[in-house]
Amino acid sequence: MRRIVRGAALVGACTITMAGCGGDRPPEESPAARLTAAVLSVQDMPPDFLPAQDQRVFGRLRPADRDCRRLLRLADLRGLRDVPIPPQAHAVFYRTSPGSTLAEHLLALGPGGAQRHIEEARQAAAGCPQMRIGRGDGKVRLHRTPLAVPGFEDNAYGLRYTRRLSPRYSIHFDMVMAQQGARLLVVEQPALIDRRHRTKGDSTRLIAAVALRKLVTATSVQSPVPLGGPATRGS
Repeated sequence: MRRIVRGAALVGACTITMAGCGGDRPPEESPAARLTAAVLSVQDMPPDFLPAQDQRVFGRLRPADRDCRRLLRLADLRGLRDVPIPPQAHAVFYRTSPGSTLAEHLLALGPGGAQRHIEEARQAAAGCPQMRIGRGDGKVRLHRTPLAVPGFEDNAYGLRYTRRLSPRYSIHFDMVMAQQGARLLVVEQPALIDRRHRTKGDSTRLIAAVALRKLVTATSVQSPVPLGGPATRGS
């Protein structure tokens, strides 16, 4: 029971909101308008999710390893460098049982900026095969595994850090990133998983697939390179 509470506290440390900003152009030409069309709504989510406020879902976590800290910063979009504030849109939801917080972030960075962000996440993940959270008796070690998105197995970069806390409960830190045209999509979810009812908690892949379909429909363009492909300098 003590281990379950510790895992729940880790999930509870990750919180959330909704925001967005637009440009001065007419809606039909505005990157922000297209981003808004690709934002997840309550109707896109499992019925036990509720809307929440926008915030960094991994913001309170401090992994011991520098690459792991860098990866969580990139997932929370705190790793953007040398770019102006881009048009962006966000949607965040939470579930109380089992506890989880899911955030979708959309930014119009340009193909170079989006690819560069994903490549930096790849590099950070390569240096973070395990993620150690906490200290002393409260330390938890999570292991990295790939996270494939149904229908977008070759077009989205996804990974999961997971740890079984007890015969019944596990914890997941999930991240999915994709580039579609000039847009960067990030879907992230720290979640406590009830292994007796996995369909209630293990939902990141399916929700990310919905977000990607909405983004493809909203942009109506094909990516010039595979989503999440090698980064190129420039925009």
